[in-house]
Amino acid sequence: MRNNFISRGYLGNILMGGYAANRGNALNVIVVNNTTYQGTNGEIELQNNCDGITIKNNILYARTGQSYVSQSGGNNTNIMVGSNIYFGASITSPGPFPDLLARFVNPLLIGPPADLHLLVGSPAIDAGINLGNDAQGQPSRVSRTSMGGPASMGSPSI
Repeated sequence: MRNNFISRGYLGNILMGGYAANRGNALNVIVVNNTTYQGTNGEIELQNNCDGITIKNNILYARTGQSYVSQSGGNNTNIMVGSNIYFGASITSPGPFPDLLARFVNPLLIGPPADLHLLVGSPAIDAGINLGNDAQGQPSRVSRTSMGGPASMGSPSI
């Protein structure tokens, strides 16, 4: 899942795994360069039987008191969370999975909830880590990567 804007999802913005321990799973899912905004129950939720999940270079803008990355089920293994921007809820923890490169800063979005592009001067611009190959399996030609959804800096900074 790459380069998406997701705003105010009913149950959450990105949900993975089965709804019950014996119903469904999520295997080897890569969630990169997305911008999420104030999902009802949080930004990313791992339900049951998630394995090999990678969550990097995202902007997770949560409601006060909501989770950035949560776990509502069990049997979730090999979860990698790294180099994301978190804003709106906790300023110290993204949730049950550590992010050693976490940044807790205002990402400066143009006009949430409808326009989640970055303002000029956003700390997410050129702040992402290089994720390796592109969708065609070719080495990325980008030396610096912005975090979040598709880059667009159409409005001046405020």
